Amino acid sequence: MYGFLGVEFQPASSDRLHVSVCVASSRGKVFANNVASAVDEARVGLPAEYSDAVFDGIPLAKAELTRLAAGRLLIKCRTCS
Repeated sequence: MYGFLGVEFQPASSDRLHVSVCVASSRGKVFANNVASAVDEARVGLPAEYSDAVFDGIPLAKAELTRLAAGRLLIKCRTCS
């Protein structure tokens, strides 16, 4: 299993970090530049069942950094808004 996530950060003057994760339909658009084998079908977007794992990774990332800045962290593919 593998995936490719995009991240957009929007700084804010608040003291909080808000994290949003875009999810996609399991029948989303087929990813044309598939690095998987011919038998695998890669689709654009993150299936909803994986979103909890993304959220679980935030504290792990924070533990590796000196701090996470305040603002909005949007985890998405470029077709999400």
